[in-house]
Amino acid sequence: MSQSAGFEQVPSHLWQYAQDQAFLADAARETKRFLTELALDASIDVHLVEARPKTLASYMEKSQKTKEDGTPKYTDPAAQIHDCVAARVIVYTTRARNDLADLIVSRCAFRERQNPGDTKHNGYDSEHIVISGIKDPDAQRRFAALAKYLGKYQGLEIQVRSVAGHAWAEYEHDIRYKSGAYRELTSAEKGRVNQYFVEAGGMRRYMDEIFDKVEELLRPQEAGDDAPPDELVIGEDEPSPEAIDQTPLDLSTLSELIAVRFPRDEPGDLPSLAVLVTST
Repeated sequence: MSQSAGFEQVPSHLWQYAQDQAFLADAARETKRFLTELALDASIDVHLVEARPKTLASYMEKSQKTKEDGTPKYTDPAAQIHDCVAARVIVYTTRARNDLADLIVSRCAFRERQNPGDTKHNGYDSEHIVISGIKDPDAQRRFAALAKYLGKYQGLEIQVRSVAGHAWAEYEHDIRYKSGAYRELTSAEKGRVNQYFVEAGGMRRYMDEIFDKVEELLRPQEAGDDAPPDELVIGEDEPSPEAIDQTPLDLSTLSELIAVRFPRDEPGDLPSLAVLVTST
């Protein structure tokens, strides 16, 4: 029934979402931990990781949106709205952004991956990934609330941005979508503001390029990364194989080596050293 005794029936998806508020908060906390762990394991420096559940009011408003012809935009909101829990990761460089985005899609099942800026051409730059599951069974157990959420709501949106891209996006969003002053501008004035953001997008790209160059100097690629395994590169300061001491390792030479390398530590017992020598 649509109405009874003066009360309107609450749609089932809204009722369920209201009941899931505590569960959604748990899933958001685990999402933040999951993404932080991914970045840490890959030695990716992160500026910020945040995750939040969509409020009931926001979910209700979004679920009731209609298309231009007046038909519902979402016929099954629980399955089609993918930002009930959403996360954002801010890293320092586009190199780190791409690395983390690649890592996310390698560890998770995902529905889509796109950068809306590729089609908008307005300066926006952010990886948008909708994951639908975690591949690793151990991670599923350790992040049980997140895994359960992905099984129930079938999608979680993750945005990965550089700090420069985030600064552009935050200001642009506040100006064009939240600012009452912008809405009161004439069409010509809005066009000028929009053009300014396109120009700022060019400066944002330049800043990203500079940060990437700094990163390359701080963390140069290992010389042997692109070389075949049997063609290791010997640097100028590295000794050639002929210059390396070929003295066989025995109990006496190992004891001397350890004493020189760790002068402040107690010498190891001979039986343990003997095991090391025989294992080599």
